[in-house]
Amino acid sequence: MSVFAGQLQLVRESVNQPVQVLFDDLQWLDRETEAFLNALIERVPNARILLLLNFRPEYRPGWSHKGDYTQLRLDPLGQVESEALLVTLLGADGALAHLKRLILDKTDGNPFFIEEVVQTLVEEKVLLGEPGRYRIEAAPDTIQIPTTVKGVLAARVDRLDPAEKALLQTLAVIGTEFTWSLVRHVAGQAEDRLRYLLAKLQASDFIYERPAFPEVEYAFKHSLTQEVAGQALLIEQRSALHERTAQAIEVLYRPQLDSHCSDLAHHYSLSGNLPKAVEYLLSAGSQALERSAHLEAIPHLNRALELLKRLPDTPERASQELALRIALGPALIAAQGYASPEVQGTFSRALALCEQGGETRQIFQAKLGLRTFYSMRAEHQTAYELSEGLLSLAERARDPELLGQASFVLGASSFHLGDPVKARAHLERGLAAIDREHHTATSFLLGQDPVVHGLVAAARTLWYLGYPDQAAMRVQEALTLARKLSNSYSMALALALAAEVHQCRREAQLAGEFAQAAMALSREQGFPFWLAWGDIVQGWALADQGGAAAGIEQIHRGLSACQATGAELTRPYQLALLAQAYIKAGEASAALETLAEALTIVNRTGERYFLAELHRLRGELLLQRAREHSTETSYYQGAEACFLDAMSIASRQGARSLELRAASSFARLQRDRGHEEPARQRLSAVLFAFEEGFDTADWQEAKALFDALA
Repeated sequence: MSVFAGQLQLVRESVNQPVQVLFDDLQWLDRETEAFLNALIERVPNARILLLLNFRPEYRPGWSHKGDYTQLRLDPLGQVESEALLVTLLGADGALAHLKRLILDKTDGNPFFIEEVVQTLVEEKVLLGEPGRYRIEAAPDTIQIPTTVKGVLAARVDRLDPAEKALLQTLAVIGTEFTWSLVRHVAGQAEDRLRYLLAKLQASDFIYERPAFPEVEYAFKHSLTQEVAGQALLIEQRSALHERTAQAIEVLYRPQLDSHCSDLAHHYSLSGNLPKAVEYLLSAGSQALERSAHLEAIPHLNRALELLKRLPDTPERASQELALRIALGPALIAAQGYASPEVQGTFSRALALCEQGGETRQIFQAKLGLRTFYSMRAEHQTAYELSEGLLSLAERARDPELLGQASFVLGASSFHLGDPVKARAHLERGLAAIDREHHTATSFLLGQDPVVHGLVAAARTLWYLGYPDQAAMRVQEALTLARKLSNSYSMALALALAAEVHQCRREAQLAGEFAQAAMALSREQGFPFWLAWGDIVQGWALADQGGAAAGIEQIHRGLSACQATGAELTRPYQLALLAQAYIKAGEASAALETLAEALTIVNRTGERYFLAELHRLRGELLLQRAREHSTETSYYQGAEACFLDAMSIASRQGARSLELRAASSFARLQRDRGHEEPARQRLSAVLFAFEEGFDTADWQEAKALFDALA
């Protein structure tokens, strides 16, 4: 059991207690800490974690994106502290003064260096006695101290008995920490002899023993010790030891190999056994994806792809590459966004490999990834055609899960193209096809739960069709399922689109809260797309609640971050939120320019689902100018044309919620111009077609306007 597994078990048993996790070794951080932390956060969500990391200057930690991360420089010990350490190590004998000055000059305040120099002098018999009470047995002028801590360690390793040195080098290959049984299998020595040699290495302060269950564990005192010991081996020796270590792990931990995939991949990579290394790197990457640890999965999978290039070009290699690409795609989506060029490259290559013999599910996943890339790039016609191809593939396969997912993406594409009626039919078909209670992580073809995606897509569509209460219910279903699944990416998606649905319902407080939750999760897990989405919706909520200037700034930040992922999808909607914030701030010209940009994008991409609202908002701004310039009739005419266009578009699309807004705006204009009865009739036809949502702001305002027109 590694130190991480042991500490994680301890944390889980004390879930209601504050937790402090202390690491003090660079190699552990470099290889395992991120996986440990992701597992810790997932399994113990309420734990308070204080993580203290120390590392050498050349290490570049990957934690700087965390909001609660602080880096402090640990300077060398000062003169007073260094002298105090030497008194503790050597003693206070005045005869040691010259030696202490010599050590201080060479070690430059590095406490580990100081300790190793003292240990070296003891081993060389320059110092005799006990720690804290040493006496010097050599003339200070004859003492030679290496100029680097590595030099000290190398000298100490070289002075070991050959059998001890050989074991220390073997341990250096095995890892920073190791169990008794693993050492016994790799070293291949008699048990009594091996225990004797381990005791000698402990006595020499190279390794130490620590209690563990079910067997004793050992660890190097410092990763630098392990590094120096391992460097002395020839390449062939190291390779052979890595192979033996990997084989020993497979034998010892066969029932729990899933817990050792990273170690096995590490050892087989360095042994030159590339097929085995690729196999375990894929397993490690897949396991990370199952834990939503996407940033951990990517290096494993990329490393496997690099190793694969060194193998002969065979059908087996092509099959392995396809499996790696299929696993890598969802990780890249989470870490970089759906529209990243790397996402396109990965799924395009996967689709090309499918031509050499891919399975139906792999072909489906590759096409699904490409379809989502094009959708996020706002290339809607291409995305729609790919969605139709996915539906045909699923129907031929007679696979309910694939049928459900194909229906979801076809519904989403229909919605973006401005056909919410058709979108609803596809989405409801998809939700009926998939068994929500029994579908598994194998359904997460893009790293997210398809049913969560289907539910939030249906919620958004229902609002546009004039069913705001059903939309809110679908949102709650999606959130409940996402919590049950404990899949962080699905939860980020659900929170972000819940924020959008409540924004559409004009519930600024709820929209802001859901957006904030989506941002917090996305920032913690490294989901840039949903982080940007949350920024935009929260900015709108802030502006709607009186913080227009801050809201505008936040929306701009979100728009920039969203574009940085390559995404263009929903940009007209996002720009409409920005225009509303400008209106709140009294910046009508900026709002009009923003709406003009949004309309240009609609004409270019065909993304028409929010088109009616864009025309309505433009009409409201023109009406505002008309009131400011009472003699300028062109503004009134322009506003009237915008409202009529908005009502016509919304009516053709079946988007009753947008039609209600447009009808209300048109009725206010007609009332101001003295045409109350036609305004009342037009508003009545839309208002009383609603079967629910009577407590929403849009319906309440429309009803109050209708009553006032009576």
